[in-house]
Amino acid sequence: MPGPEPGRLIHPALNENAHCIEVQRRGQSMLKPLSLLVLALPAATAAYAEEVPRFDIKAICGAAPSIGQSAQATDRGCIHDETQARTQLEQQWPGFKTNRRNACVQEVSIGGPPSYVALLTCLQM
Repeated sequence: MPGPEPGRLIHPALNENAHCIEVQRRGQSMLKPLSLLVLALPAATAAYAEEVPRFDIKAICGAAPSIGQSAQATDRGCIHDETQARTQLEQQWPGFKTNRRNACVQEVSIGGPPSYVALLTCLQM
């Protein structure tokens, strides 16, 4: 018995290979969008790497412990430090190699909100 016509499904009871043909056809139709995604991903990553990442300073500073001072003083100091580090990163970002920037962004994103201070420190080491 010849295979099904393109675009036509056969009831599984009529042909034991119908499921395989249907799966194969689905796989072929998924290859094109998947290959486009794989090709676009490095370009998107490269474009993203050209800009300093955006971190949530309030989330960073909200997670900071208050040691020996009030929570408000800790938050103000933290926000100041993170904002200052962000400003420095914006100025120095083009001078860091892309692979180093990517590695440091990944590293500072482990275990909690990422920090501009931690990112700047990583890049300067």
